[in-house]
Amino acid sequence: MIVIEAAVVKKATGKTKNIVADSPKMIVVAALPDAAKVQIVEEPDGYLLIRYAEDGKYAGDSWFESIDECKMQAEFEFGIEAGDWTK
Repeated sequence: MIVIEAAVVKKATGKTKNIVADSPKMIVVAALPDAAKVQIVEEPDGYLLIRYAEDGKYAGDSWFESIDECKMQAEFEFGIEAGDWTK
């Protein structure tokens, strides 16, 4: 796993909820914890925006075609701005 950039979550905007769902019916099984940190990770076919809780445990992810899309989602969900990212 190659971490491209990381940022600390300033605030949760409340515009999204991360859940564990039973595929393919998408029945909600559990809510994931709030994110305290996010990372952009390079995958062979795109990028993941991975969320981690305050205790460092996994708190969900989203797949995107580009780093810019990951950053737009992080801004939408958490108010993370361009200058908040570290390498």
